[in-house]
Amino acid sequence: MVQPIYILEGDEAFLIEQFYQQIAPDSALDSEYEVISMDLEDDTIESVLNEADSYSFFASKRLITVHHGVILSSQTNLKMSDTDKERLNTYFNNPNPSSVVIFHHGTSKIDGRKKLTKVAKKQGYVVDVTSPDESKVKQYLQQYLDHHNFQLSAHLVDSLLVRVSYSLTQAIEELKKLQLYALSGNEIDEATLTQLVPRTMESDIFKLTNALSAKKYSEAIQIYEDLILLKHEPIAIFGLIISQFRVMLQSCILQRQGYQPSDIAKLLNIHPYRVQIAFQNARHISLSSLKTFYDYLAEIDFKLKTGVGMPDNHFYLLITQLHQLYQ
Repeated sequence: MVQPIYILEGDEAFLIEQFYQQIAPDSALDSEYEVISMDLEDDTIESVLNEADSYSFFASKRLITVHHGVILSSQTNLKMSDTDKERLNTYFNNPNPSSVVIFHHGTSKIDGRKKLTKVAKKQGYVVDVTSPDESKVKQYLQQYLDHHNFQLSAHLVDSLLVRVSYSLTQAIEELKKLQLYALSGNEIDEATLTQLVPRTMESDIFKLTNALSAKKYSEAIQIYEDLILLKHEPIAIFGLIISQFRVMLQSCILQRQGYQPSDIAKLLNIHPYRVQIAFQNARHISLSSLKTFYDYLAEIDFKLKTGVGMPDNHFYLLITQLHQLYQ
């Protein structure tokens, strides 16, 4: 049964698309719904609710999509008066049955203490479309493969996920590409996947960070030099490396404070896969050494941004520093 109000928590494009297909399949859009798009960066709460309270002359229902609809967060740029809050609360308790209003809340953390949040959750209006963890991504891919009668070995699925950094939306897009290739009678193997699925800088940085953490220095140097050959700037490479080690450090600290991986991903506003990789890499280095190394990374980052020293030399000095920490 379609609800009159939805708050989409998260920003995974594939899951959002699946949600809309369930609410309003393409075949029903023209005949059943009058579609209206609004944005709380430009429109007011009052104007959104005025539209929601109105009835359509052209269709049996109105489908009102509200972008930047961050109405349940304590950390939002959206300015709501007491009148706005009261009217929202009134509408949530007594919505127009001829309207379907969808607030895109994005990744902003929902504040469970808000009166409106309690109403929304009690009525079942909140829908989770956050980026899933590794196992869930695999499940979605397997469902796609089964639904389209498309066979791909578990090893190739794993290779695909690594190349897209476990992004569900990107993985589905690449599967569509591989499926079209297979329909032409071509075999999908590791070489084909490598050729058809582009390698992202982020996936290379994952591999580079993994190699550094596992003391695989030759592999780390090879990945770094490949990135340089691909015309990536050292300052950009170091920016992503420091980002990975920052996540590793934050994840370890939050874990010690009792947070679960899923909570850490939400708190840091990152994909759950990054938290998983952070914990895997952190097994190779103590928390105190990780803090020391992160400070060293921050120092290199500052030198690169201020033009101190030769950019490439900083990476090889980084290897030396990390090796000393492992002694």
